[in-house]
This record gives sequence, structure tokens and C-alpha cells, in this order.
Amino acid sequence: MWHMMPQPLEHGSMNFKKLYGLGLKLTILTACILSCIGLISASENHQDQSEKAGQVSEDSQTPQIWDFSFKGSYVNLSSGSRSLEDNAFFSNLQRLRLELTGTSEQTLTIKIISDLEAVLGNTLQTSDFSAFKQQTPKGFEIVDTEDIFLRHRLYRAYLQYQKDNLQITLGRQRIALGVSKIWSPTDLLNPFTPLSIEKEERGGVDALRFEVHSAPLTQTSLTYIPSDKWRDSTLMGRCITNISEHDFSVSVGKFKRDYVLGVDVARNFAGAGLRTEGTYTVSPDRPNFFRFTLGGDYTFKNSFQLVLEYYYNGLFSVKEQPLDMNGTVVPDPLDLARNNLGILGSYDITPLLRSNTYLIYAVENRGFFLNPEIAYNVSQNVDLSFGGMFFYGRKGSLFDRLQNVYYFRIQWFFGR
Repeated sequence: MWHMMPQPLEHGSMNFKKLYGLGLKLTILTACILSCIGLISASENHQDQSEKAGQVSEDSQTPQIWDFSFKGSYVNLSSGSRSLEDNAFFSNLQRLRLELTGTSEQTLTIKIISDLEAVLGNTLQTSDFSAFKQQTPKGFEIVDTEDIFLRHRLYRAYLQYQKDNLQITLGRQRIALGVSKIWSPTDLLNPFTPLSIEKEERGGVDALRFEVHSAPLTQTSLTYIPSDKWRDSTLMGRCITNISEHDFSVSVGKFKRDYVLGVDVARNFAGAGLRTEGTYTVSPDRPNFFRFTLGGDYTFKNSFQLVLEYYYNGLFSVKEQPLDMNGTVVPDPLDLARNNLGILGSYDITPLLRSNTYLIYAVENRGFFLNPEIAYNVSQNVDLSFGGMFFYGRKGSLFDRLQNVYYFRIQWFFGR
């Protein structure tokens, strides 16, 4: 039976004075962030006007060594659910993200994406949130009280060198592996998490990466992620090519203490995208195991897009893990069950209004995960979305422990 909707907070859980203070702090914090964004936008407009007023011919301009661009975003995410102790809670996450990119004669690129995150609500008083703060990368905690949690984190920070067919990247970066849409066994470095509200968020890794593009559709890469001990470090090589309209990729290497061989294949057929990928893992701490996915997607003439995917997990174990700041348990997305089915449906109701629905069925757990969401493009820079995450599973299973989540998010993009 489906879990009941979260009950409202009891009057005794937060008195009027604390509630008023929380609202005041939330209002002040939001006003400060919006003021910063307004000042940035005004500065950009002033700079554009100055450039137009003082334009000179290209021939008379002095060549610039570095060219910088700046942009950013502001996210306000509110969610409600119940903690693992079965207490109702409210969480408000606010994130100011600033992105600076500098290029030098198309050879060197430096990118820094900085996050200032604030969390408010009685979720701060739960043991689940205490566990969340231990997740990496932790960042720098500025304020940590019962009323507000404020921290700074580097989402991306890397230096990239590119010359001819060679590209070298050093620092915190996103390394995309795999071809599947819901589960990706080969994407061990930055795995996609379908049970998260902000599915587009991918934490980076601190790595040194070499890439050689020997042909338009052929690429070879080597990635090294250091650690205090060699046995916990990662060293992986990957080769990508195209043969007879099939995209092939082979990856092999050491992922922490395991040795992994991965293969993925993708192609288009009759208007549909078909893909499969798999890994075989040799581990000193557990039996060797195999994982693979098989799926496809198709977009109909009425804009409805359907993604179907099957995932087999040769190493199945249920792991109880802590809550994240969005109010949902974060289990290993590759460890929900041995046999898993996933469906993703998207439809453009209007050019500005879109519906997205995730449905996952974990066979052994007899567990369902349903995530309907409505997204609305208010303007060129502003997006709104709201939805719910609903769980059902056999008693005592992972899906039975997870609580329903309801959320509302606004995103504001600025810069250029």
C-alpha cells in the first residue's frame, strides 16, 4: 500500500517565535542573493553600453591574451517529507552558482564554478541531515546552527590545455561515461541518480585526464584520480570509435580497489535510439560480478518521448544510506535490485510547459518509484518546476523505508 502523505508539523515542534525568525532569515537571505544578481546584471548592462559607446575598429584593437566570460544561476528548492524517525520536516535549499571561464588563445581554458549553498528548515535538526554533512565533497562550512546551514563548495575547478588533437584537464571536472539514460554501470565516476530531485546535478571528481582525438569519431582517454593510498585511487583508460554507424566504447582500469572492464554500444535504427552497456568487475573484497543495461528511446510526432530500460545487477544488496538535503534517502542507484525496469516519459504540453515522469520497478524488492514533474519556462532566464517522489515496496525493503517527497523549485539564470 502506498505511503501516506506527510503529516503537517505539530504545533509544538516549532513555536511562533522560531517560525517567525526562520521566515525573516529566509527573506533576508533571498533578498541579499537577488540583490547580488541585480548588481551583476546592472554591471553587465553598463559594460555592454560602454562597449557600444566606445567601439573601435578591429584593426586598431590590441590582441587580448585572456578572454573571460561570466554567468551564473540562483536556485530555490523547497521540499517536504518525513525523516527516518518518521518526523515531518521542511527543507529550503538556496544556491547561488557563479561560473567564470577564461580562455587564452584557444589553448588554455580555466573554469571555476563556485556554489554558495544555504539550507533552512527544521530538517537541520534531524539526524539525517547530520549524516548528509559528512558526504563529500564537504566544502567549507560558514554557518552551522539549528536555524541555518551555510557552506561554500567548488562544483567545478579545472585547468585545460588543448593543442591539435591533445587535450589535458587537471582539477575538479565532470567525466561522462556510458550511454544509458537511467542506469549506467560504466559511469562509475559521476553516476546519474534517478532518485534525486536535481537529476542534472553531477558532482565532479578531482582528476588528471588525457584525451587524444585521433579521428573525428575516435577518441582515447586516460583518467587518474589520486587518493591517499594507491589501493583507493582510480586509473581508467577508454577508447571510443564508430564502426558501421555503431558507436563503440571500451573502458578498462582500476576503480578504487576493484578492476573493471566496461563496454557500451549505441546506434540509431528506424528513428529510435538503441543502446546497451555493461561492466565486469573483479574485486578483492567481494565476488566478481556483472552488470548491464539494455534500452532505447523514441520521440513521437506529437513531441512525446519514451525511454525504456532494463538493468541487471549481478551484485545485489540493499544498503540503508543517509538523507540528502532534498529530503530523500540516497541509495546506490546501481543497487536497487537484481532486475530493474525503468520508464521515462516526457511530453511538451505547450512550447513552455513540459511534463516528465520517471517510473522504476525493482523486481526483487517489489518496489516502485514514481516521480511526476511539471516544468514551466516562465521567461528566457527563469524556470519553475514542481513534483513529487512516491515510493512503495514490500515491508522492510529499501522502498518501504523511503518516504514520499514533495518539492517546488525555481531557477534563475544570468550572465553570458
